Amino acid sequence: MTTQGDLPATLLRAAVRFDVAESDFLLLQHLGFHSLNSSAFKLPKSEDLERFLEDHIRGQSAYKQSDGVVVTFQRQPPAPWASWKLSDDAAALRRLCAFAKETAKGEIERMSSGDDSRRKITLIEATAMENAALARGCPEPGSDKERPSLFTLNKLGKALQNPGATYDVLSWESFISKEEEDKLTREGKLPKHGQTELILGKDSKVVARDRMDESCAGVSKVNEMETLRARLDLRARAAEMIDVARYTTMRSLSDRYYSKLNTSLAEGMRAPTLNELRRFDRELQVTIFRHLSRGQGNLEDAIQYYVENDGDTLWRLLDPVLKQLPDQGIEAGSETSAVKRKAESSDLPPSAKAASSKPMTTCLMCKKKHLPLCPLPDDFRQKQRDKKKAKRAEKRAASAKAKAAA
Repeated sequence: MTTQGDLPATLLRAAVRFDVAESDFLLLQHLGFHSLNSSAFKLPKSEDLERFLEDHIRGQSAYKQSDGVVVTFQRQPPAPWASWKLSDDAAALRRLCAFAKETAKGEIERMSSGDDSRRKITLIEATAMENAALARGCPEPGSDKERPSLFTLNKLGKALQNPGATYDVLSWESFISKEEEDKLTREGKLPKHGQTELILGKDSKVVARDRMDESCAGVSKVNEMETLRARLDLRARAAEMIDVARYTTMRSLSDRYYSKLNTSLAEGMRAPTLNELRRFDRELQVTIFRHLSRGQGNLEDAIQYYVENDGDTLWRLLDPVLKQLPDQGIEAGSETSAVKRKAESSDLPPSAKAASSKPMTTCLMCKKKHLPLCPLPDDFRQKQRDKKKAKRAEKRAASAKAKAAA
């Protein structure tokens, strides 16, 4: 994983802060010291540093031409070592190397303790990761709409980068662009990087949880091909940037998905739905992550295997099926299935909708509760009115008889 100690920009900022001479900094780069980590581990002891300064820095100078080429030459005459080692230039280089050692030491301690998994990728690191991905052959994004967000890089890095990989199965909606992230951040719908919250965990214990682990509620679900293409392309770029799989390999898997959805079919058959493709993608991740968590293989080889072996049993989940078969990507009892049942009920005729929305009542003819009710005879209402009139007449006659007896 790219860290601050691996970035050339961090070395440059430290050199400026410690007032390292431009000529000495160019000599360091010319000799292969491109980051703080390279300075810390190539010169692990103070004796090594002093010998390096005496042999390679004291007697040489360097400058950069207009075309960017660094030119080195011998100083004439070279400064005596006894006086040069006491100069400000030598002191600045020692400060730079001391800072590099402390930075490397801190990163090693975080990685060995497991705390490094909580560290978030910053914008400067994402820029360096993108440049490295472009050097490996990844196409350059045309705009922030094609560039993976920091949210996406952190989610994918936490799931797949060791040490401390969680191997979480990520949904398509986890892969958002930098443009979407900026919009969601302005609207307050995206959790801030590094923000934590207190929640009530198991056994009523209060624990701190990183809000980056939450799903991005402001991202719409993938329900059409255009959105699917954008999400899978962002996933391929993010995998290349964190260096867990090549962009071309991930794109080959995406192209296989598109071919499954757009395949030619016989009469009475249908292609897999987006929900069924989502289910396949989830099962694919679970199968691969099961092996990666045991230290077996890597993501690049696993994806390449499934791209080249269409006969694997897992691909049978995307085979064409009969049109009348239900969507196998919708889990029973899920919210999606409830919405589908509601949509199917909206296709019923108005009389059926009214009947299904009414509570069960007692039928006047058979005295049982059921729907629809039994049809009433033409003179049913008239007979009911006659019965009511007869009952009222009997009540009046009984009342008059009681008064006469009194």
